Amino acid sequence: MNFYENDATNINSEVDFYHNFTDYPYFHDHNYFEFFIITSGSYKHVINDKEIIMKKNEAFFIRPKDYHAIFNNEENSSHINIMFKVELVKRICDAYSDKLYDIILNHGIFPISLSETQTRKIINYTMVLRNSFSLDVDRSLVSSLLLSYILEKTIYQHDILLSDKPQWLTELLLKISLPVNAHWNALDVVKNVNYSRTHFSRKFKEYMGTTLIQYLTNVKMAYAQELLMYSDMNITEISSTLGYQNVSSFNHVFKSTHGISPMQFKKSSKKI
Repeated sequence: MNFYENDATNINSEVDFYHNFTDYPYFHDHNYFEFFIITSGSYKHVINDKEIIMKKNEAFFIRPKDYHAIFNNEENSSHINIMFKVELVKRICDAYSDKLYDIILNHGIFPISLSETQTRKIINYTMVLRNSFSLDVDRSLVSSLLLSYILEKTIYQHDILLSDKPQWLTELLLKISLPVNAHWNALDVVKNVNYSRTHFSRKFKEYMGTTLIQYLTNVKMAYAQELLMYSDMNITEISSTLGYQNVSSFNHVFKSTHGISPMQFKKSSKKI
């Protein structure tokens, strides 16, 4: 039988984390923020009376007022819990906007879909924190960078700061942001709306202030940076993942955007 409890874990530093290989079938809330991400298998996650099956690379950014429990959905499942002190979350939110913290506290909560590379980047941050003393790094800085990265993914995927957009566009932007759709071109996007390409292009630019082609390019180039920095994929594989017909086209667009070629970027990048 499930029961309710308050998890009043005392976080000694601004960020704490642990890798779990079991479920936690007890409904509870926290006195901290928690980023909960599946690293293998799947779980049934019940949060605020909503039941969701979460699979590998799916996550939630959980607030202190949320109550939830996780149940094994298959064998050999695992997840990482990253806990942030409230003071850190508020400080980083205020650096973005004086309204962001209130938005996060009061806006509906959503699952976040990450790529393998994005999950790996988050894990890299936790490994640096774990070894911060031996590596002689600024633990507070790494904690802030980790939280900033998680907030950016949460905000970007759900467009919570741009509530003036119509629902159909918000949902479309979320679809475009998903790693599984990184190969999309303009025709793929238009298939997901009930407008002609001409009418949609006009509406998109009206709301977004840029063309669909440029928006897709910006999304692809941002994802290309992460793949170059944090994945083992070569340039050809990255080009294909992003939907480019040949490596030359990808190289040209990347260099036009970043000023250097993908290979130069990959060589000069240092993993955190």
